[in-house]
Amino acid sequence: MSPSTVEELWRGLIGSQEKARLMKLASLPEEKQKKREILFTWEDIEPEIKETWERLNQKVKEIMGGLDSKKVKLYRDSCYYLEDTPELKGRIADEYSEMKKDAEKGVLEPVFQYLLEVLPPENFVGPEDIPINGWSEELEEELEELKKKVAGENLTLVESMLKTLDKLEIRARDISMASTISRTLQEGETGLLFVGLAHEPQRFLARDIRYEVVFGREEWPGEYQR
Repeated sequence: MSPSTVEELWRGLIGSQEKARLMKLASLPEEKQKKREILFTWEDIEPEIKETWERLNQKVKEIMGGLDSKKVKLYRDSCYYLEDTPELKGRIADEYSEMKKDAEKGVLEPVFQYLLEVLPPENFVGPEDIPINGWSEELEEELEELKKKVAGENLTLVESMLKTLDKLEIRARDISMASTISRTLQEGETGLLFVGLAHEPQRFLARDIRYEVVFGREEWPGEYQR
């Protein structure tokens, strides 16, 4: 997805809506999102990436300077929307609690530290549907096992299936995120969405939601733009 394509679609949406909700999107490299999982501290991050995160933090502060924080909602991929699955409340932490834990562990990026300070807890919304985020894991494991047992054309076919499965899961998650945002972002509110570079949830948002990519692929070092 090129930034110019996003800009063109955004103009089209703005032109067709008088009262619109607004989304601001920031793209993150998938590799660096995983640092929270393996508990790197902020000090462990390489200088070039740390500088990029600092620029993102400054960009978000600029955006927040013109907004009422009570009317801003934060969405971050790989975090879950629990309102549709009340049986999981208490078993899975909500987005605000998850960020607080990461902050205590020293693995939370400055931009999220800042948003913890300025946004009300109820404005932290996990956008992903839990079943969608994990539906392909079992099939992927089976295909990985099958890959070890085949060769030639069959191996090529299994590898192709794995790639297709990955793309399908990403798009399913995009639709899930867009659905949650469309249902939870109210008229007059602004959403801040942080997603990996492979994601394109803006393609599936409700028609009355305007969006703008404020920190895209080109902002990251070249090795993370692939």
